[in-house]
Amino acid sequence: MSTQSNKNLAVAVLRARNGEIPGFEDFYLLTCQNTLSDIQGTVRDEKESWEILSEVYTEVWRRRDNIPETGIVRPWIRVLIREVSKRRGGTLIEEFSGESVSEAERDSKEHMVDILVQIEEELGLLTLPDNILGRRRHSGAVTVIIKFFLGLGFIALSVCAVFLLLRMLRHEAASLQELEPVSEESSEILAVEQTEATAAEPEEQPGWNVTKEGRRYKNPDGSWHEGGWLEDGNALYYLNEDGYALSGRLALENQNFIFNDEGVLKSITRSYALEDHETIVSVQMKEYGYQEDAERIIRHSIVLDGDWIYFMIADEDGEEGAVLYRARRGADEYQLISENVSGYTVQNDALWYCKGGSVIRFEKADTEYVKPEEDAVESAAFTEGLSEDQMVEAFPSSE
Repeated sequence: MSTQSNKNLAVAVLRARNGEIPGFEDFYLLTCQNTLSDIQGTVRDEKESWEILSEVYTEVWRRRDNIPETGIVRPWIRVLIREVSKRRGGTLIEEFSGESVSEAERDSKEHMVDILVQIEEELGLLTLPDNILGRRRHSGAVTVIIKFFLGLGFIALSVCAVFLLLRMLRHEAASLQELEPVSEESSEILAVEQTEATAAEPEEQPGWNVTKEGRRYKNPDGSWHEGGWLEDGNALYYLNEDGYALSGRLALENQNFIFNDEGVLKSITRSYALEDHETIVSVQMKEYGYQEDAERIIRHSIVLDGDWIYFMIADEDGEEGAVLYRARRGADEYQLISENVSGYTVQNDALWYCKGGSVIRFEKADTEYVKPEEDAVESAAFTEGLSEDQMVEAFPSSE
């Protein structure tokens, strides 16, 4: 994406966060082509692709307060694509191709506008008073006129800049003609200095590389790690779509992640509001007689990972944090991971949770399950160990 496009997207993000409909429209038009490309890379049915696109941007408007900065907009939208795909019961999307927009997708701009109108109708954004809609149309026309005259001004400035550059080049050429020839010895010294300067530049090595733009990670095969989560030893990072480690706050997966200046995850926090809908885990718990626990599931805390379901339950004592469990799908098997947890995320190699202000890595190695005696626990059976497979988020049913 060009610098100008990034600036336009940054403005659109701010306006959309403020609930401005034109800002949401600009955000949609600036990102929908890449979003459609991601969807069509995994969903082959064209009709279903457009339906998923519509549902994804419906979620964007509903979660507009959590729209991230421009550098991680695409990974954030990919999380929404996974949510929508899972909710529709479709194929679980584990990896996106990252391919650029095809010519066929560029030819479908008119359909994308139709989808935008459809989204606004479903969200009730088109039921505004006529005077407000009129101002929006007028504002759009004024914007076009302003852009036209700004374009003319840019052309004029470019011509002046070229003229001044030519004058400077002529002056420089005249000055060079007055200089004495450089001796052979001076040329050799200059060549040695240039060679030493080149050798002093650090080479890009596998692992972390620090540049003036930030920290990047080079894989052992020589490729650069793309945007998203990165597990490196006992540290977890999040890279933006340009491949640089983030620092500061990131709102993602209905949680708040805090990274230090080097990009290491240091804290995870979330809301402890209880779930108000039936979920895949609450239904299973009720089937096995755990009615009380099923009513204390934390909202948006459920994550599917292979045969296991991870979730959080509110602490009975009302203490800060919640209890983190996992349950085997379709079985009376529940495992305690940790108490007083403020948030967590499941990645390819490990589960990472925050407790007492520290982020802890928990290996997902399988262990043999042995159900304890009934009086050994209050409600469910607990063992240790975590599963394999890549994370796929599970969200509550809207029924």
